[in-house]
Amino acid sequence: MRHMVVPVALVTGLIAAMVGCGAWNRGLAEQTITLTERELPLARPDRAEVPEEDRGVPRLRLEWQPRRDALDARNWLGDQTLEALGFELSVRPGDPAAERVYGRRALPRVGWVVFELNGPAYREIERRRAVTAGVDTPAGGAVAAGRRRIPGRPDIPQSRLVPIDAGRDRQALLDRHGDGGHLVLPAIFAIEWTPASAGGPLVSGSLRAVVTSRLTVPAEWRGAVDAPQYEVDVAVGRAGLPWITAIRPRDR
Repeated sequence: MRHMVVPVALVTGLIAAMVGCGAWNRGLAEQTITLTERELPLARPDRAEVPEEDRGVPRLRLEWQPRRDALDARNWLGDQTLEALGFELSVRPGDPAAERVYGRRALPRVGWVVFELNGPAYREIERRRAVTAGVDTPAGGAVAAGRRRIPGRPDIPQSRLVPIDAGRDRQALLDRHGDGGHLVLPAIFAIEWTPASAGGPLVSGSLRAVVTSRLTVPAEWRGAVDAPQYEVDVAVGRAGLPWITAIRPRDR
């Protein structure tokens, strides 16, 4: 499978345009959700993106289940959704021109992604993880999540945020998924082509980036992220930009 690199200029331009309307964005919280250190771990400082005067300011990085498998990607980014995002799918995956059209020339598209928190999609991921590991899922519960390492901290279970829907009409997505268990955020999508040698031919989509995926920790709550486990209240405003409204340590 070939992977296309999303142009840095595209991401940078989107962030600059959206951050410029920050005050208007926060004038109305259209979504609220509570996440934990699993979905918002401390971000490592990125000297390429952070101005020198801000490098000591802690930030939290949004984490989600990537759903990289091409067949799984088609479960939530089917042809109709990809076409709604602006991708042209007129060339069949088995056509000799498919690799050139989808693997080399297709440009990314900007739209909106819907994340579901700890819902049916995450439980299905856990079920498949258990099957792969040869472990039976306990009745009425989920198996232990995969874990990731952050230097100097205990291993953290993986994020329970899963992308489940996408489109270019934000309001339509909010109407379908506007409750407290979902997040609708601006994102960048790409198209992938899997050759026959890797299980194809198959065309699928992928979520490449979420605009504003790093959230600055306000000064009054910076001590809370020193706790091994914490929860974060997040609001999303009129422009689709998220910000932190509270952080508190949580019990194990």
